[in-house]
Amino acid sequence: MDDFVIPLQAKLRTGCTIIYEYGAVAWEETPPNIGAEFSRRSRIGAGGFQSISLLWRLLDPRRGWIAFTFLSHKVCRWFCPFFLVGALACNLALLGLAFYGYCLLGQLSFYSCSLLGALVPAHFRALKSLHVATMFTAMNAALLVGFWRWLRGGQNGTWERTVRLAEGEVAS
Repeated sequence: MDDFVIPLQAKLRTGCTIIYEYGAVAWEETPPNIGAEFSRRSRIGAGGFQSISLLWRLLDPRRGWIAFTFLSHKVCRWFCPFFLVGALACNLALLGLAFYGYCLLGQLSFYSCSLLGALVPAHFRALKSLHVATMFTAMNAALLVGFWRWLRGGQNGTWERTVRLAEGEVAS
């Protein structure tokens, strides 16, 4: 992580540009189960919060597009779990108002679908949207775990490869 951070900071200080390649294509193999992906995402989350703490100067509005992209593509994304917890707390606190009661019902329904998606085998294609809800919820929970790891300094710096599916293999 430090090898990446220092050169990026130096490049930005020297006025170098970062070029976006529109034709670039990337593929990512997925881990065979939600547990492996949870561990991977919580490790990545700890590193993400570390990078925010090291690169916070990029949020300076005078940096223009860099500040905007860092805020919208990094900071907001990594703080999404806190926004979700905040929305749940607000919906509970404002439960007496009908609108927030419906919002709470929607939020709890989504989390229920997420739990159901974790219990339904992945090969049921008709219920694929439940697995999307499960992945969204689990990954945001993993980011919370990663935040707490980073905060207490409990992130192991040793990289461990996450087991991936072989070509054509289907998750159970």
